[in-house]
Amino acid sequence: MTVGADSPQSYIPSDKLLEKWGEHTGEYTEKINSAVNEVLGYTVTYEDKPIFAAYHAMSGGKTESAENVWGKSYPYLQPVDSVGDMLCTDYLTEVSFSAEDFAAGLAKICTVSGEPAGYVGEITHSDSGRVMNAVICGTNVTGGQLQKAFSLRSANFDVAFADGKFTFTVKGYGHGVGMSQQGANYMALQGNTFTEILAWYYTGCKLEKAD
Repeated sequence: MTVGADSPQSYIPSDKLLEKWGEHTGEYTEKINSAVNEVLGYTVTYEDKPIFAAYHAMSGGKTESAENVWGKSYPYLQPVDSVGDMLCTDYLTEVSFSAEDFAAGLAKICTVSGEPAGYVGEITHSDSGRVMNAVICGTNVTGGQLQKAFSLRSANFDVAFADGKFTFTVKGYGHGVGMSQQGANYMALQGNTFTEILAWYYTGCKLEKAD
């Protein structure tokens, strides 16, 4: 079972490939088929059972534990360093809101009160950087709630108020659990095999091939 970066993954029908890739359609299709055939029949397991193979687009430099995101712990979905993510051009993003728009976003998850400068109180982060809890207008909310309310790329963020506006500084993209797609790509470019990449992101797991 797999879970992607908080949204369904795209599927392109074969008759649309030519429209999307043009003269590169044959080349790209061959690469995809080659990659699929290389791993066909393999299963990632933990204690002889297929794993919950969560993945995401890009971590904040360190992946997140499943327990911090979904409230359930998996021994193989634990934080690991993913340094390649921090080299991506869109690793760090910023999005700003006027005080009025920020209050409108907050109204989706709590009662807004007081002056804008006092809306945001104490924020606690996990070791991987995800916002676990934030005091907003005196109410405890989660990073996930704020991410959804403001359509942020991840719940790994900081927020600051200055010059009448609120600015989120966001790291990575997605829930941060399991394999980072950008991190895996970086490891591959450094010469790591797919078996080494899977072993890195899925702690203590085995790669088995059907007879």
